Amino acid sequence: MKTFLISLIFAFTPATFAHDHTTDLSILKRSKVSAATVEALEMFETSGAGLLWSFQTETFDDEAASKIYFVAENAVKSASYDCHFHSQDGEHHAHCHEGAELNNTPSTAPSLSFNVDAYLEGLASSMDVFERKISSLDSLASIKMWQNATEMFVTLSSLVNGVETKAHFMCHIHAGTEIDCHRSRNAGPGEPSF
Repeated sequence: MKTFLISLIFAFTPATFAHDHTTDLSILKRSKVSAATVEALEMFETSGAGLLWSFQTETFDDEAASKIYFVAENAVKSASYDCHFHSQDGEHHAHCHEGAELNNTPSTAPSLSFNVDAYLEGLASSMDVFERKISSLDSLASIKMWQNATEMFVTLSSLVNGVETKAHFMCHIHAGTEIDCHRSRNAGPGEPSF
């Protein structure tokens, strides 16, 4: 009997301590603000302008604005995208075009460790936790992400009955290849202002 109980403990231990995350990127189409984020980040990546440091996307009814800080030629630069939406069968699709350059670009950025794909994976993981433990994805009003050395930080802001609530997440590379995000009490270090 003792051997049986010990084998049960070892059999269930990995499932018990497994991290709570997802890498299913289809969740990104279930929110307007994340659909705009994906479109803006893909446009930025296609431009080849530089290495992504941080971004913020905010929705305003059927439009969104995405602001990006990136590093090119050892300097921090900015880009912005204005987006509008089309929704079909519960999925949101954004169409974006380049916006104006930002006025308040920071002078320095931390060392960068994550590419656009890692940002999208971290966002999907954070949104999965947000939906299961905090609120509906329909309530998301803004997304802000940035990296500081080997960690990525996510702030998801929701608007329910006129009240804004912020949920913070910290993401890192888990087991060498997978982005793993956890809820956090605060926004994390190195948060840029837009």
